[in-house]
Amino acid sequence: VWPAPPSFTCKRGGWFLAFKALKNLIAAHREAYDVIKGLTAEAEIGIATNLVAASPIKKFFINRPNFYTLSKIQNHLDFIGLNYYLRVPARRGAKVSDMGWEIYPEGIYQTIRSLKKFNLPIYITENGVADASDRNRPDYIRDHVSWMKRAIEGGADVRGYFYWSLLDNFEWHHGFKPRFGLVEINYETMERKIRPSAYEYAKMIKG
Repeated sequence: VWPAPPSFTCKRGGWFLAFKALKNLIAAHREAYDVIKGLTAEAEIGIATNLVAASPIKKFFINRPNFYTLSKIQNHLDFIGLNYYLRVPARRGAKVSDMGWEIYPEGIYQTIRSLKKFNLPIYITENGVADASDRNRPDYIRDHVSWMKRAIEGGADVRGYFYWSLLDNFEWHHGFKPRFGLVEINYETMERKIRPSAYEYAKMIKG
């Protein structure tokens, strides 16, 4: 699921084919894991899963395919990568990103806790905000890291945090408009400009 709620409209037979494809991906992961471990036993192998914060019913349907996949490859993982961005649907009056995604820092705590049952190390592989003005990004990072710390204090084995992203980037079907980067890119000249939030992030890292 990436990372907004999926459309529940599907062509006839689509769900069957999607599930068949998912089963093939699971089988491929298991086989690849065994091959890599056979070649390099010390290799650390995992996947990144995209989870959202939501009401219990919506969370069940949106996150379920990811939890199903993790349950089937749990014994073929050395860690789980977590991509977390938003709560769905965005609540009325809530602070949102340039893409209309609700900024909900507590959600990273909730999603980390939901992965604890797999008893595997967790890396936050993606967490970021589209914020061209850079007004919300410093607090966004600070608040999400704070909730991540609470999860760690509660027993979650979180090994690392990676902000998404270092540079402004091509954001899937949204193109170049969303600005996630700690470093701004002028796409006409390719000039790079470090945003103030990058310096704030550096302070957090240095402690």
